[in-house]
Amino acid sequence: TAVRSAYSEARVYISLSNRWTLPANDSTPSFFGGKEFLSALAGLCGDVPFGVAVNPYPSDLSLTEFWTDARALDNPETEYLTLKNLSVLKDFLSADPMLLHGARRRAVISEFGVSGKEDEASETAQAAAFAYAYYLVEKNSAIEAMIWHRHVDQASERGLYYGLYSSTDLLLDPRSKKAIYDVFGAVDTAGNRSLLDSLLPSLPFDSWDAVLTEEEAEAAVCREVIRSSPLSGTLKNSDWTRQTLFDFSRSLYDFYPSDNSRYLEQMEGEEGTFLRSSLLYLSS
Repeated sequence: TAVRSAYSEARVYISLSNRWTLPANDSTPSFFGGKEFLSALAGLCGDVPFGVAVNPYPSDLSLTEFWTDARALDNPETEYLTLKNLSVLKDFLSADPMLLHGARRRAVISEFGVSGKEDEASETAQAAAFAYAYYLVEKNSAIEAMIWHRHVDQASERGLYYGLYSSTDLLLDPRSKKAIYDVFGAVDTAGNRSLLDSLLPSLPFDSWDAVLTEEEAEAAVCREVIRSSPLSGTLKNSDWTRQTLFDFSRSLYDFYPSDNSRYLEQMEGEEGTFLRSSLLYLSS
């Protein structure tokens, strides 16, 4: 309500993990599944236009072949909601108690990834799993977007390699592109068939026709890659001008500590005033 008072088109999403229901022996007053929470929220705030943001990881976060997850079942009482059984969410949001003025609420995948170590077989499996996940989401009319986790393998996420790049032992320091990198840039463009077909040996079907109809495949091509020509000649220093983006000698403006920093400090240097921040070491 506060956000809509400032911007009427703003959207607010309730963030959920992949725990859809909890077995009776795991149920406590402090822990509950996403299904139970959404049902209660819709009962209390049914007229509030909230959406749903899910993180449908496999029950085992290191499981690249998410379609083999035995704990993700195609029924409303499944313990885990993953990419394998995403239709459970669509059916749930389509039921009358969850509708907003007769329409299905918005839903996004706010975080998802599959792991791929820095070797050919593992990287290929990761790339194939991403492509499969992308098209499953593409054909699911309840999902508006999927946000991939992450850009670079996180050194502190031991045993998990979700990135498009491998990393060194430093935090988020990219080392080399992984197989998923090219697939990530090709799934929604034309002329990608040979690359996608090369991934089929890592998937549970022999043809992409098993996943997408011809119409769905055509709809998935929604982006055109335009490659610009290299710049002619060499740019000289005289072609550039120096500009001050923020003048910290006046104030810190709106640079307040965020959840990624402990504090901000205004410093004086030989070339003027600058900002120093002590950053937190985070795993995500």
